[in-house]
Amino acid sequence: MAEDDGGRMDPGLRRIVPTGDEPSPPPADRPTGSVGRRSTAVAVVVALVVVSGWWLDRLGANPAGAGAAGPPTGAWFCPHGGSKGWKAWVVVTNPGPVASSVRLTSLDASGASSASTFSVPAERQVYRSIPAGTTEAATQVEYFGGWVGAATVVQTPGGALATERCQSAPQPAWFLPDVSTAPGRTTYLVVMNPFDTNAEFDVVFRTEDRTVSPGPLTPQVVRPGRSVAIKVNTYVLGGPHEATVSAEMHPIIGRVIAGAFGTAGSSLRAEEGQPEAAALQLIPAAGYGSAGFLQIDNPGSNDARVSVAQLGPTSRRTVTTGTTTTVPVGRAITVPLTGFPDGSVEVKTKDGAPVAAAVRFEGPVADEASVGAAGPPETTWLVPAATPPDGGTETLVLVNPGQKSSTVGLRLIGANGVVGAPTVVVPAGRALPVPLSSFGVAGQPLSVLVSSVQAIVAGAVASTSDGDGFAGTTGLPMPERSPSG
Repeated sequence: MAEDDGGRMDPGLRRIVPTGDEPSPPPADRPTGSVGRRSTAVAVVVALVVVSGWWLDRLGANPAGAGAAGPPTGAWFCPHGGSKGWKAWVVVTNPGPVASSVRLTSLDASGASSASTFSVPAERQVYRSIPAGTTEAATQVEYFGGWVGAATVVQTPGGALATERCQSAPQPAWFLPDVSTAPGRTTYLVVMNPFDTNAEFDVVFRTEDRTVSPGPLTPQVVRPGRSVAIKVNTYVLGGPHEATVSAEMHPIIGRVIAGAFGTAGSSLRAEEGQPEAAALQLIPAAGYGSAGFLQIDNPGSNDARVSVAQLGPTSRRTVTTGTTTTVPVGRAITVPLTGFPDGSVEVKTKDGAPVAAAVRFEGPVADEASVGAAGPPETTWLVPAATPPDGGTETLVLVNPGQKSSTVGLRLIGANGVVGAPTVVVPAGRALPVPLSSFGVAGQPLSVLVSSVQAIVAGAVASTSDGDGFAGTTGLPMPERSPSG
């Protein structure tokens, strides 16, 4: 095996592993961010009483699910993209009681660059600058000794902002409902292969009227330790009656992680890949007063009859979708969202057909954000900071799809530790925007550990200090304790 910088190449991920006493990374096939639910009693204890005791019970000895006990190890994969002159950061948050060692590796079309290593103390949040000068820019985050969460924040020279959570493992499919190529819009898929074998994948695009399977992308090949960018505009442009373009990606050999970003004038948006379509999709959204646009993609084998509702803190509104209530098989649609500012979104199919969904909306000025479905409701989430390191305005968004109100404990984690531990109540069937400034911590970037009695979903929206940049993302579901824990 090739060697570099006094280290050895790990046979699973293409990364340099020091030859000293640092714990070995997990096998490449092991998903490192599995999620699950804990009992109501444990969730209350977490939120309101003893964090460290809960953490050890929740996380166990090895969240990645290894048979032998040991400190948590794993990786996050961040296909964030970029362009000339753009700045980017990875936000690494350690909500646990012990320090964690973290190693960053950057990927692009030329390969993986040398890794940098640093420590994230217990209950701390750390920003690190990462390369974002090319459209295919991607980052791998490995951790050793304690679980951490990771997200990326990207900013253009003009101040536009985008953020997206990183992914904990490769998946059999990736869905990206909002890859619009309408006039004035440009969108890129970013696909990373941090492993040591070639990866091949197929890409399918869907609009209101057609399914497109481009020959050059059936398959697309990504060499080991590299990333690629696919300009969607090259393969599909929206026609006269096509407001929507969605993408589905299937690895056929090897493993990849996918995301997307797009520009429209001076605005920037980013979208993390969704690993599965489902009959219920919940999208935490807030911070927008103008219209939003909901994209729904039907990758299944039957037509999907959908109902759409917007959720606020005191009410919910069923969206009148007219003739768009049915999403034909192999098609994607856009549903305008008006008259209910700052609402989160619930998408249900009446026949159990799986769909993927995302919402695009504008912030206070003109910058856009795309927020995809968060995944299944869970009792515990980590929502990473969504602003640049110099801070801004952040709003946590909590969505409770259940029939009972839920008490939610929050731990506000910054660069110097926990700065607050408030409690909020999210009514049943409602969404609660929670401005972090309401807790007397305005301006500074903060990650939030969310611990709920009932299963919920969590996300955040953020604006830069000058208000020009706006971004939104979903939170990271916390890992279940391991069998050995």
